[in-house]
Amino acid sequence: MKPHRLFFPLALVYAALAIPLWTWFERPLPGLGLWHVHEMVFGYSLAVIAGFLLTRDRSPALVTLALFWIAARATYITPELIGPLTRGAVSLTSTGVFAALAGRTFLRGVKRVKNGLFPIVMGGFFLSELIFQLGEWRYLAHGSRLGAYLSLGLVLTLIVTMGGRIAMAAISGAWQKSGGERFPSTPFGEPIIAVSILTGFTAYGSSVSTWLAAVPLGLAGGLLIFRLLPRLVRLNAIMPLNRRLKLFPMSLRLVALTQSVIGIALVLSGLALVCEAPGNTITDLLHIALIPGIGVSTLAMILRTDGQRSGKAEHVRPLVTAALLIAATALLRGGFGMLPASLISPTTADLRLTAIATASLTWVAAVLIILWAILSPNPDPNRRTPTTNDGSLP
Repeated sequence: MKPHRLFFPLALVYAALAIPLWTWFERPLPGLGLWHVHEMVFGYSLAVIAGFLLTRDRSPALVTLALFWIAARATYITPELIGPLTRGAVSLTSTGVFAALAGRTFLRGVKRVKNGLFPIVMGGFFLSELIFQLGEWRYLAHGSRLGAYLSLGLVLTLIVTMGGRIAMAAISGAWQKSGGERFPSTPFGEPIIAVSILTGFTAYGSSVSTWLAAVPLGLAGGLLIFRLLPRLVRLNAIMPLNRRLKLFPMSLRLVALTQSVIGIALVLSGLALVCEAPGNTITDLLHIALIPGIGVSTLAMILRTDGQRSGKAEHVRPLVTAALLIAATALLRGGFGMLPASLISPTTADLRLTAIATASLTWVAAVLIILWAILSPNPDPNRRTPTTNDGSLP
């Protein structure tokens, strides 16, 4: 059994169900907003990572992880039927099995010091899950909030690190094939971004200091903007569109562009924290970073990975359509965070709720488009045999 054929459909189906359940039917229960964060990380995101990463694990291990993952998601949907201790134990087991399998895969691929970050991140997922559950069990004050935001920081760190490497390599390769020189590496930028994101989200989750959250988030955002965006603009300026699409596929272009979108939203979030903006404003701005950051990046990599491993041509139109829908989701969900205080009124509050409900529909549409794309045949005439990810790190 191939992991992408098991976990990608599971992740997409769950993403299409969980957001409407939360937005329209207030599941698991009204007021449990941190469970929404928990499930987008430990439900959707970790399933995508498992499908991308666990290429060397045998079918029994993959099926075991899938069963624990499904059981944990069921406890989220029906919390009134299952006590918090049982729910937490099942969720911890699911995350623990994932962390063990993924950490082992990364340890096999660690050949350079900079790749040592990834096993640490895998262990961090289990730690953040444990902190979250201790908060749910009332053993750790504010543990639920801290665990939820730490897990968001871990997912975003993984996306900007792996996505940044993949996008940088693709841009540099396309640039060299067009006659340019190889882009110089930035050895210190990556760890600074990773540490800044984790510090900022941890500080925000623990509410220890506004400045301790704002400065790292702003620093990480600024580095993300200037790491890829100028090179992407430069490549677009000199290379014809048909050649760009051949040398730099749309999925990788979206991954690269998303890095800068995340950066802009993190800078705005840092400024909002410094200016002591209301909590809803900061939450909305973080959604502008996280929805495209997690949504577009994961959907693009799902489609690209499925195509590479199944010998399919890239579904460009479904991918672009899904990316536009995700962008609309981010703006609908987080756009009200950019309104000045003078425009906030009961009317705009009602409009905000309507926009959030509409955002859930655009999210579902984007996810279902990608689900259709990976389930439909689209053979690549230029490729005789599919390629397989061997689990090595970029």
